[in-house]
Amino acid sequence: MSPPETGPAERPSVESSADRIRVLYVDEPEHGDRVESYLEGADGRFEVSTATDSSEARTRLAERDVDCVVSDDRLPGESGVEFLRRVREDYPELPFVLFAGNGSEAVASEAIAAGVTDYLPRDGADDRYAVLAERVRDAVERYRTEQAAAATERWLRRGCERVTDGFLVLNRSWAVQFVNGAGAAQLGVARDAVVGQRLWDAVPELRGTPVEDALRSAATSVDPTTVETDCGPLDGWYTVTAYPDADGLSVFLRDTTERKRRERELEATRERYEGLVEAFPNGGVFLFDEDCRFTAAGGVDLTRVGLSEEHLLGRRPSEVFPPENAALLESAYEAALDGERRSFEDSFIGRYYHVQTFPIRDSDGDIVSGMAVAQNITDRKEREERLRRQNERLETFARFVSHDLRNPLSVLQGALYLAEETGEPQHFDRCQSAVERMEQLIDGLLAMATDGEEADMSVAAVSLADCTRNCWQTLDTAGATLVADTDLTVEANYVRFRQLLENLLQNALDHGRTASNGDGAVTVTVGALDDGSGFFVADDGPGVADDIRGEAFDLGRSSVEDGTGLGLAIGKQIVEDHGWDIRVTESADGGARFEVSGVTVVE
Repeated sequence: MSPPETGPAERPSVESSADRIRVLYVDEPEHGDRVESYLEGADGRFEVSTATDSSEARTRLAERDVDCVVSDDRLPGESGVEFLRRVREDYPELPFVLFAGNGSEAVASEAIAAGVTDYLPRDGADDRYAVLAERVRDAVERYRTEQAAAATERWLRRGCERVTDGFLVLNRSWAVQFVNGAGAAQLGVARDAVVGQRLWDAVPELRGTPVEDALRSAATSVDPTTVETDCGPLDGWYTVTAYPDADGLSVFLRDTTERKRRERELEATRERYEGLVEAFPNGGVFLFDEDCRFTAAGGVDLTRVGLSEEHLLGRRPSEVFPPENAALLESAYEAALDGERRSFEDSFIGRYYHVQTFPIRDSDGDIVSGMAVAQNITDRKEREERLRRQNERLETFARFVSHDLRNPLSVLQGALYLAEETGEPQHFDRCQSAVERMEQLIDGLLAMATDGEEADMSVAAVSLADCTRNCWQTLDTAGATLVADTDLTVEANYVRFRQLLENLLQNALDHGRTASNGDGAVTVTVGALDDGSGFFVADDGPGVADDIRGEAFDLGRSSVEDGTGLGLAIGKQIVEDHGWDIRVTESADGGARFEVSGVTVVE
């Protein structure tokens, strides 16, 4: 076994298996064989090796782990006590039993002075080997216990030195038993100078401070005592925690000066923003900490959406807002705490907000908090939405105008030609009717484009048959036949209702004339629905294929080569503006049939 050093070098023998006791016996061979035989026979834990002189013994000690040395008092060339002294030079704690064959009180006294663990005469009672075994067992167990305790103490001391908090141990007389490096630095003393002194003598400035009060309180208690104080003698804020036990106190000193400084700065920052938070006029202002938890909240919109500062404080957005809002907010809050500013829009309970998030920094430039400002932009968003819808309607109306004026303009052109050719008055009458119809369309469409969704939708009783015949007069109906034998009267806006009928009639003419006979002979029938809920416009043309009926009312959808795809879309819009429903199906003659239901019928 190699000579131990202080610290871990001693551990091989300390950590020997508890099931083995390795003994090195040094004496003449005949005695060595006898001791080996007896010890190993008496207790299976013993493993005995022998050496005949001190030189061989020291070699064995350097080569293997030994738990105990047993030696005679007389060895070749030197005495057992002299051998003991040599062993103690390299192994000061290793158990050493002097099993003296020629012992005396003088030898025993000399051995004790040299550091022997135990002394036992070899000659004497018959049970001397049993006593030897017992002495060796006791010595090894005691040695192992002491070494384990010493190793544990060293480990604890190393651990105490690694911690950044100050740590000291006081006995019941207030004497410092141990202080780590951090603790000595905090107390402003040298470790070697303070250990063994009463704390009040080593650091007299602590007298009369909250630290002394906390330590004295802990000394008379069974529970730990903690105090946080601005301790002048320690030059800063400290949290002092004392743990009492039967031997005294274990005291931890944590320097919280920097944390307190940051807390004061954060509080000052909070106070600076408090007025803004409480009185923000059009939205809300929020402060949040490093965990994205709200530390302050205010603004007139909080109560409007059912929130309060009390409900928000200490909570994260995910604990307050719906998931879709919380995910966006927490991402922005975390970015703010990383130094990133963000700006985005969000909606909550029917309101729209422009949200800005940014970090709040202390005097050192470190981020100590985050802030979010949510400005209510609901009015602006609603104006934008109204403008968007109005622009869409204007665009649609522009197409409506180009489409709906086409029919009376076509009639006007044809009537003018016939009037010039024949001079017959009825052609001029048709021209006048076409012009009047164009004026009605223009006035109505301009009103809708100007007023948007608030366009005049006043209703009155309108005869379906009369309105249909008036529409027929403004269309190119050459070769077509109208059947409108109905007395149905409905509540409708006359201008829009006539526009609807014209588009449905024109659609029947355009598509009906694509029949295989090619002569333009199409019959258009207008009448009441059997259930009394509205009316229909049907033709005997080729009809609408099943696979495209769902697209019949889409803008730009037309099955006619030169069609605009606007007529039915315009018609559907007029139907919906009245609160009615429209659908396309097949007529009795196999053509197209458009049914408008949900209509208020005048009896």
